[in-house]
Amino acid sequence: MLIDNNFVDWKDQILLTLDCMELDLALWVDEPFIPTVESAQVDKENYEWWEQSNRLILMLIKSYINKNIKGCILESDKVKTYINAIEE
Repeated sequence: MLIDNNFVDWKDQILLTLDCMELDLALWVDEPFIPTVESAQVDKENYEWWEQSNRLILMLIKSYINKNIKGCILESDKVKTYINAIEE
């Protein structure tokens, strides 16, 4: 659980958990372009994998943040932005 002074340990635990679950794609890969109707199937699948990873990571991270802290963090629908907001 993220509390006032344990960010480094908390982040290490989150990253390990995500890596073990193979859900960490959105942390290491930049968001792909949003596919269009004309996009190749592989581009659509890559975006869907990235989007699912991003959504699941956000849910996991938010579930491991103390409620007193959660209200102070700037909301974002992108996990990289959300983690940066936590670090600040």
